[in-house]
Amino acid sequence: MALPSQQKLVILSNSSENKLVKIINEQKKKMSFLEKVEYSSSPLSERSRNLVRATLFKFVGILLFAIFSFSFGSLITYSKNDPSLRNANDKDVENIFGVFGSYFADSIHMAIGLSMFLLPLVFLFWSVRFIFERNSKLFFRRLLFMPFCLASTSLFISSNKPLSDWPFEYGLGGIFGDTALKKILILQPIE
Repeated sequence: MALPSQQKLVILSNSSENKLVKIINEQKKKMSFLEKVEYSSSPLSERSRNLVRATLFKFVGILLFAIFSFSFGSLITYSKNDPSLRNANDKDVENIFGVFGSYFADSIHMAIGLSMFLLPLVFLFWSVRFIFERNSKLFFRRLLFMPFCLASTSLFISSNKPLSDWPFEYGLGGIFGDTALKKILILQPIE
C-alpha cells in the first residue's frame, strides 16, 4: 500500500508527463513537413545529404557566376547612347546583352555611379566561394552588408570632382551618392 506522499508524487509525475506530451504535440503541429520527417542516422544518408548540399552549393555558385557574367558584360559595354529608361532612341544597341543589358547598366549607373563595378565583383567572389565550397555558410549574413558597401562607396566617389568631359548631369557617385552627399553637407557644412 502506497503512502499518501508517494501517491502525490505519482500523480504529479503523471501530470508533468502529460504536460510534456502536450507541449511536444503542440510543437509538432507547428513544425513544417520537412521538420517532421525523421532522417535515419546511417552513414549512407549522411553521405547523401552531404552530396546534395555540395551539389546545391555548386549550382548556386554557377548561378552567381552567370549573374556575374551578365552584370560585368552589361556594365563594361555600357553606352549612354543605348536605349534605356531615360534615353529613348532607335539606334543600334551597343551593349553585349542587348536591350535588357542596356536597361540594367543604365539603371545601375544612374543610381550608384562608378561604384556599380563593385556589384559584379561581389557576385564573382561569392560564386568562387560556392563552387569551391569555401565557407559559404555566411552568405546571407554578409549579403546584408552589400547595400551599405555600395552606398558608402557611392558616397565616397560622389565626393570627388568629375572629369571635365563627364557626360552625365549627376556626379561620379550617381544620383544616390550626390543626394546623400548633399544631405550630409547640409547637416554638417564643410568650410
